[in-house]
Amino acid sequence: MSEMDTALTLLENMQFDQLLNSRFDDPACQRVQDIGKAYQARMSTLLEGCVNASIAINRSGTHSARLTRHSNSTNTNIQSFHGHLDDLEQIMASMSQSRHGAEQDSGEAAALVGKSAGAIEELSTRILSFRDSIASVEASTERLATFTHSIGDIIQQIEAIAKQTNLLALNATIEAARAGEAGKGFAVVAGEVKSLSTQTERATDDIRKRIQELGAETSGIVENVRNSAEQLEQSSQQLDTTRSTTDAMVETVGRFVSSMQGMVSDAHRQDEVIRDMLSDVESITSRISGYNSEMGHLGADLLNAENALKTIFDALDAADIPAKSIRRARSDHLLWERRLCEMLVGIGETMDPDTMTRHTSCRLGKWYYNVEDHQVRNDPDYRSMEVPHQEIHELARKAVRLYQDNPDTNLAAVSDLIEQVGQRAAAVEKSISSLAGKL
Repeated sequence: MSEMDTALTLLENMQFDQLLNSRFDDPACQRVQDIGKAYQARMSTLLEGCVNASIAINRSGTHSARLTRHSNSTNTNIQSFHGHLDDLEQIMASMSQSRHGAEQDSGEAAALVGKSAGAIEELSTRILSFRDSIASVEASTERLATFTHSIGDIIQQIEAIAKQTNLLALNATIEAARAGEAGKGFAVVAGEVKSLSTQTERATDDIRKRIQELGAETSGIVENVRNSAEQLEQSSQQLDTTRSTTDAMVETVGRFVSSMQGMVSDAHRQDEVIRDMLSDVESITSRISGYNSEMGHLGADLLNAENALKTIFDALDAADIPAKSIRRARSDHLLWERRLCEMLVGIGETMDPDTMTRHTSCRLGKWYYNVEDHQVRNDPDYRSMEVPHQEIHELARKAVRLYQDNPDTNLAAVSDLIEQVGQRAAAVEKSISSLAGKL
């Protein structure tokens, strides 16, 4: 095989290292070497661009999954809030009916209190009138008692006259007896006068007893009238107090009715606010659904871009590119954070913690534990990536296991582990980038 055939074959197979390390005398072959060198540089730049694109895709996928998770959580909270608003709307409707009923009841109560106040006022007027009547009765009864005593005095005078008449009749009878036959007519008149005097005494005695009974009855009436007047005065005072209380009740009920009317008005405004909030929540829910749909499209676009990059990576795998393995590994572990975030929102591949790649068997691990160059092995960037690289795999495995055991109970712990994976992946990517620049 000629030198040209060998050079072209190496160039075609992208065996740039062997091509550049070969010695050719033919100037044309040397030109092929120059082409191979330029081609390798272009390939290296392409690899770097693809790795950077892969990193961007993984980070975008991670952010997209996080946003989807937060969106789903927000949507769940909004749905719950919507349910609470529905309940609140029903409660407000019930309260509005109750307030409307209370407003009617308070209006009826105000009317009833007003009627009571009017009735009390009318009763007070009647009591005042009755009190005046009682006072008039009391005065009349007292005059009757005075008149009764006056009649008693007159009866006493009549009794005195009757006694004197009786005494005169007795003297007349004695004188008639002395006169004999001539005094018989005078004796008859004296007997009639005595009989009339006796009847007068009996009549005056009967009248006296009746006057005494009437006086006792009159005294009792006067006492009862006075007691009634005192009780009526007390009732009038109590009625005044009741009237004052009723007036205060009328004022209080009036304020209450006014407050109830204000509350009903406020309730109507609250109902309008709640309906507006429900409308806003429905609008937000619709927007979140549209946002999630767009995020789904974005996820599909990222997957398509990732597949396109994989095709390019597969083609670059056949080329001799400096530090190709470690440079490819820059984006590998950022993928862990993305896949774990996608796990939380139910997208992406299903992961089995028992079959997940170990830190010694991944692309970076295979390269890392097979480095023989002592200068590379002693490099601080090389040495600084081992622990965080190992922790990425361990933390990711633990996160998947916890999530599969109980996603609801362990969600906070899983989220914390994913955060730690992202921090370790960023540290490893930084160390790789620095180290790759030295190779």
